[in-house]
Amino acid sequence: MEIVELSNRGKVQSYTTLQMPPEGFVAPLPMALVELDQGALILCVAANHSNSAVEIGTMVEIEVDSEEKFHYRPIP
Repeated sequence: MEIVELSNRGKVQSYTTLQMPPEGFVAPLPMALVELDQGALILCVAANHSNSAVEIGTMVEIEVDSEEKFHYRPIP
């Protein structure tokens, strides 16, 4: 095995909004399946609920928070 550094940008492949999210999250919880430039797929939650509208094909930037959760933010 080897360590590979992945890009923090990708394209939304699918998305949904959870109305009854797991413990530790607040509803509604926008989520997206993001394919990074290198082909890896990552399930992410929206970085900002007020600006989380995405569609399939939307380009997004990925951030990792202090709890190691992945968040997406649409790229303008």
